[in-house]
Amino acid sequence: MTPPESVRRVLLPAAVLAVFAVVLPIRPVLVGGRSTSVECITLSAHPPRGAAPELRASYERCLTLAPDDVELMADLGEQFEASGDPGRAEQLYRRALAIDPGYAGVRLRLGEMLLRRGDVHGARREATTALKSRPNSRAVLDLIERAGGGVPGAAP
Repeated sequence: MTPPESVRRVLLPAAVLAVFAVVLPIRPVLVGGRSTSVECITLSAHPPRGAAPELRASYERCLTLAPDDVELMADLGEQFEASGDPGRAEQLYRRALAIDPGYAGVRLRLGEMLLRRGDVHGARREATTALKSRPNSRAVLDLIERAGGGVPGAAP
């Protein structure tokens, strides 16, 4: 006995969607020292801490697979900061902010870097912009204060 037409109209599209849900996220595994999507997903989901060169290399390979992934940019920027390369970190942070200007965490990191190198105006600018996305962030308010700006809304 065949199912009624109404059931087939629902089951066929549902089956097709289920197949797409399983197949589309899977990218071919690349060989020859290139990252796999599984490695990149793992990096994004649970970013390891530290500044090992092989870890930075993994982030860089993943960023070539997903060049607009602001999370990867932020994590790789943090890797460059930890390894003593603030110039490359700043480039990545600015690239991430060009894609997602409201990414307050990256603005905070960039502001901290700018403050460390003595650019108080740049640090204050990044922190006040981050404050729009995170109005109650103690870290952002602290950065504004350390950069010579009063904490908005505080008593003089």
